Amino acid sequence: SDDTAVPVLYTGTGTSLWLFGAQLEAGSFATSYIPTVASQVTRSADVATMTGTNFSSWYNQAEGTFVAAFDSANSITVFTSAIASANDGTNNNYVELYQYQALTAGSVYLGGVLQADIARTTPAVVPNTVYKVALGFATNSVQYARDGSLGTEDTSAALPSVTVLNIGARNGARFINGHIRSIAYYNTRLSNAQLQQLTAPPLVTTLSLDFINGVYDA
Repeated sequence: SDDTAVPVLYTGTGTSLWLFGAQLEAGSFATSYIPTVASQVTRSADVATMTGTNFSSWYNQAEGTFVAAFDSANSITVFTSAIASANDGTNNNYVELYQYQALTAGSVYLGGVLQADIARTTPAVVPNTVYKVALGFATNSVQYARDGSLGTEDTSAALPSVTVLNIGARNGARFINGHIRSIAYYNTRLSNAQLQQLTAPPLVTTLSLDFINGVYDA
């Protein structure tokens, strides 16, 4: 609570320390650090972007697979909201994992023309719930999975040439308004079985023991 430029003295121990980066959040959850200096500021969105050789050194233009775990704070009602988007800086060419309203999907656009759009609509997306999604893509072979369940494979898709990766948005817009828990890229189109395995919910085994009656349930 001290607003001076000197350390706060703890009378109980006689030891002082500097605290840096503490902030008061008006929202319901903590965000990344917001430097305010002498007055309050409006927080800008976190934008994670990879371009140039940082992108081209690992991205395979011919095929690949994105796998991500994410949650969003609310259902998107107007625009698609990108989880991960490999694009050319426009909305005409991209390979993307996204959420729209209560569904999640993977899509491919080339020259502004939709090549593939594969969605999982059930169960409906619930805010602040973690989902695992994956998009495997190659020419004439695009497939999407969510939580171990596959969509309908598209066998007539062409791929765009892309130059940038956006995480949690596309080109400074279409923000996910949530959290990316993990994201992985494979420079090959993984099999449908692998897409299911990588997005499958963890197995939870329970064991119930009744020592009085000598029975158990597993």
